[in-house]
Amino acid sequence: MMSHSADGVGIALCSLLAALLSSETYGRATYWPLWALPWLLILVLLLLALLGTDEAALQAARLQRSRALCRALKQIGREAPMSSASG
Repeated sequence: MMSHSADGVGIALCSLLAALLSSETYGRATYWPLWALPWLLILVLLLLALLGTDEAALQAARLQRSRALCRALKQIGREAPMSSASG
C-alpha cells in the first residue's frame, strides 16, 4: 500500500509531465524519451507494488534475520560478565 506522501509525489509528477507535454518545445516527437521516462518509471513502480514479494521469500528472510539475531545475542551473553545482584 502506498503512503499519502507517495500519492502527493505522483500528483506532482503528473502535473509536471502535463505542463511539459503542453509546452511547444518538449511536445515535439524528438523529445519522446523525456516524456516517456516518467511513465515507464511509474509503470515499473506500480508493477513492483502489485507483484510484491512472495510469502516463501519473506519467510526465508525472516528466518535468516532471526537466526542472525540469535547468534548475536548468544555471543553477547557469552561476553557479558556475570555480576551478582546487589540490593
